Amino acid sequence: MASSLMVNGGPPTPDIVEVMRLLEMGLVTTIFFYRKRPERRTLKVKLESRQLLWVKSQASRPEGIANLRDVKEFRCGKNSRDYEKWPDEAKKVDTRLGFTVYYGNDFKLKSLSVVANDYDEFNHWRKGLDYLVRETKEACHQLQLERWLRKEFYLMEKIGSYVVTLKNLKAWLPRINYKMSTNKLRERFQEFDAQGHGEINYEQFAALYHKLVYVPSITDENFDKYFEVVGEDKRMRLESFRHFLIEEQKETRANDIGYVKSLMLEFLDDQVRAAGGLFFTQHEFEEFLFSQHNPLFDNKYDNTSQDMTQPLCNYWIASSHNTYLT
Repeated sequence: MASSLMVNGGPPTPDIVEVMRLLEMGLVTTIFFYRKRPERRTLKVKLESRQLLWVKSQASRPEGIANLRDVKEFRCGKNSRDYEKWPDEAKKVDTRLGFTVYYGNDFKLKSLSVVANDYDEFNHWRKGLDYLVRETKEACHQLQLERWLRKEFYLMEKIGSYVVTLKNLKAWLPRINYKMSTNKLRERFQEFDAQGHGEINYEQFAALYHKLVYVPSITDENFDKYFEVVGEDKRMRLESFRHFLIEEQKETRANDIGYVKSLMLEFLDDQVRAAGGLFFTQHEFEEFLFSQHNPLFDNKYDNTSQDMTQPLCNYWIASSHNTYLT
C-alpha cells in the first residue's frame, strides 16, 4: 500500500473525507474478471462494514465483496492474471489507470483488477483504500466487532429492508458455531422484537448477539475476586486488571502500570473513561479474554535472534508432513 495519509495518527484529512464520500457513493469502473470478459461495474465502499463491493446496479446484490481488513496489497498497473487472461482488451487500457487489489485469508489470494476512468479517479481509489485499509486494521476491538456485526447483518437482510427475521437468524447461527433450539431462539428473539412483527433491526440484532454469546459464569466462577460491585454492575478497575495479568497470566510486563493502561485503552478506545478512571465491565473483560489484544503468543518471540542469511539447505526445519509438501 502507499504511505498512510493519516495526520499523526489522527482523523482523516478533509480531502480524504471527500474521497471516502465519493467511494461510498460508488464509481463506475471496468473490472477484468478471470472467468469472463471485462465488464462495467459500479465499485464502491460500504463504510459501515468496511467492505469493498461491486454491483451491476445500485439496487442489486453485490457480485463480489472484499473485506478491507483482508486487503493485502494495492498494486498499480496491469499486473495480474486477470489482465493476462484478456490480452486484447488489456492492450487498450492505459497502464496508469489500472490497479489490482489482492485480498483474502487463504494461501492463494484473490484479486480484483480494475480500470479507472481517469487519473483523478485512480488517485481516489489509491488514496481512499490506503487510508481505509490502515484505519480498519488499526481500529479498536469494539469498533471492529461492530463492523463485523453490521457485515453479518447485511448478509442476512433483504436489500433495503434493514431488518432480519427469526428464520434469517436461525440460518445464520452456524456461521458463528452456535447451536440453539428453535424454541429457545424464538424466546430470545421475541425479547427484542418489541413490536411483535417477527423482525428486528440492526441495533436489536446486535443486542441479541451479545446476549447469546455472553457467558457470565466465565467471570463469576473464575475471576470474580478482581471485580467490585458498582450499583447494579461489576467493574474491574485498572489496578485489579494489573493483578489479573500478573497473577493469572504471569505477565511480567504488567508490573508497569503504563503498559496495563495502554492495553486497556487500545481495547476500549474510550476517552471518557481514560480521563475519569479506566475499568472493564464483565462483558468487556470476557471479550478481552478472547480477543486479539490477549494473544497466547508472546510478541517478544517475533524478533529474529539467529542468522537468517544462509541458504535454506543449511537450516533444520521442523514442520508437519503436509506443511512440507505445500
